Amino acid sequence: MIVPVEKAILGGLHLAGPNSNKTALVILHYSFNDQKLIIKRVYEKIGSYGSLYSDDRLTKVLKFEGEPHALVVDAPLSVPPCVRCVQPTCPGVNSCSDVEVAFMISKSRVLNNKKKGRKVRPINPQCHRLWDVEQMIRLWPKIIEPSYSSNLAPLVIRAQVFQKRLRAEYPNLTLYETSIPLSLQVFRDFFSDGGEDFWTGYNDFFQGAKIRGQIFNCLWEKWFAPQDDLEVLREKIITIIPLFNAFICGLNAVFLSVNHKQNVMQQKLPPQQEQLFIPSVEKLAIEYQ
Repeated sequence: MIVPVEKAILGGLHLAGPNSNKTALVILHYSFNDQKLIIKRVYEKIGSYGSLYSDDRLTKVLKFEGEPHALVVDAPLSVPPCVRCVQPTCPGVNSCSDVEVAFMISKSRVLNNKKKGRKVRPINPQCHRLWDVEQMIRLWPKIIEPSYSSNLAPLVIRAQVFQKRLRAEYPNLTLYETSIPLSLQVFRDFFSDGGEDFWTGYNDFFQGAKIRGQIFNCLWEKWFAPQDDLEVLREKIITIIPLFNAFICGLNAVFLSVNHKQNVMQQKLPPQQEQLFIPSVEKLAIEYQ
């Protein structure tokens, strides 16, 4: 997906539950000539209002801002194979004829070899996707939350419904999903930061705001143009976690728009999981020095 224009509108979206008002949206404008960004606007607490549902409010905001060239969300857009299955009976995981399930089982053997006696919940095609398993193997011993965990399952439904709502307004716009922790790991590797842990520390109750401020400063100095309201926007983004997540999604929308796909995602994935995007350290290093 390459954007053949001088300036692009990019959106980063943090989705909260359907009955929550914590959904946040960040709109970025990117100049392809000087490779600089500005934060055009930030929206927080996008919940339902009266008879106007939050998805309707989101689409109205996007219409006001202009059709985005890329939109990235921090919620899963696909479901595990067992959830997707429409067979009337289940023969059991080990006898399943689904190729994705079989591949996950073979991959689980690799993960079992890494565990070496450590107690970790086994791979389960009811809550894991193939992508989850690949990341579990690649990032071991870091723990990756399953895409269909009790925390994320409601957001999966929310994201899929919003994707349909988006198609009604913008048939040519594809919503992509990303992972905030994995994206921050890429940025950490790109900046060769040896300080506090960007992997989990950004969400810490006590030190999180400080770490988010450090991350924001690194990203701003590298990719953003000066703007008058920087301090106000910075304070909002590092203080309000949903806005920070939307901000990272917005950056991923920038890299997505110039076709920067992470090497790990170049593998063959099931069609339902092709809308995953993580930036690439190598391409960031080549084109954004």
